Amino acid sequence: ELKGEKCPRISAEDLIELGELAGAAHSRSPTKKRQNSKPMILIVDVRLYEDYRRGTLQGSINIPFQTAFSPEGDLILSAAVHVLNARRSQVIVVVGSRGRNAANFANELVRLCYARVCVLHRGIDVFRTTGLITVPPADL
Repeated sequence: ELKGEKCPRISAEDLIELGELAGAAHSRSPTKKRQNSKPMILIVDVRLYEDYRRGTLQGSINIPFQTAFSPEGDLILSAAVHVLNARRSQVIVVVGSRGRNAANFANELVRLCYARVCVLHRGIDVFRTTGLITVPPADL
């Protein structure tokens, strides 16, 4: 399974650290967020919109894998894809459920020349007990 993946995986703890998702209570080695610091990562949730609306990680954008790509293999333009393109210099963390959609989406981003793409190991379920899953605002 792992041999078919073109992108590294990131652990939940490393995602918390890089994304500055929590303070000392949730991380063994917390980072201090500088006042004017920009996020180091962009979290792309590739689950269905309905699942995304039920709860996701703070600051993530939703690009459902099933409807993300045209028959030619290009990303279909949307508000979330514009955010992805505007922040493509950041580390892109693809988050999904336990299936292959996140890895497949990440592989497609690499094929489309996106750099610094990784996949959350074991999917969003690893955050169920952390209190870090939030309901996203309606406009994303």
